[in-house]
Amino acid sequence: MCVFGYGSLMWRPGFAHVRSEPARVHGYHRSLCVYSHVHRGTPEQPGLVLGLDRGGACRGVAYCVAAKKRGETLAYL
Repeated sequence: MCVFGYGSLMWRPGFAHVRSEPARVHGYHRSLCVYSHVHRGTPEQPGLVLGLDRGGACRGVAYCVAAKKRGETLAYL
């Protein structure tokens, strides 16, 4: 399994991976399009955080995760 990191995951993935390499995803671009109260705002007034929106392309990092770590990695993300 591979995970595409386009924001903070590029600098601090926080999960075990067997390798990483520069990557580019086509059809999506970085955008302040996700509302969250976890790191921005409050439950009553969530703030915008970086997400992927349709259109364009985005550079990031592809992290390859061992099959035995798949469930643990998905739970973390």
